[in-house]
Amino acid sequence: MDFDARITAGTQLVTWVDFPTGSAPSRINPYPEHQQTYYRATNHVAVTIKAKVDGVEEPLDTVLGGRLFYAKWAEWPGNMPPPAVTSPPGQSSVMTFIPVTPGHYLFVIRREGGGGIAIPFEVV
Repeated sequence: MDFDARITAGTQLVTWVDFPTGSAPSRINPYPEHQQTYYRATNHVAVTIKAKVDGVEEPLDTVLGGRLFYAKWAEWPGNMPPPAVTSPPGQSSVMTFIPVTPGHYLFVIRREGGGGIAIPFEVV
């Protein structure tokens, strides 16, 4: 893989809570000192994801040697189409979308010959 990607706007990192039930411990966190987290977005609020190549976040397409980024929805809730993804002109390394249905999403970013990254998040 020759790039990295991260959510830069529209979400917050939240601690996943799964309280013990009766005598059973938490199902997801057997070590309380290592809290499990997830990204939570808000319905109808824009989410932005940016890619980084060679230490440069959101590089212009002109410096990518023709190996641009493309995105794909792997999972989204309901039977409606997934949110439309937009990028600024000449900058495939920046992707923005607005989720309109609460639930679980999985966003995949790829670059030809460079691998792919899947970013999961929940929308409330």
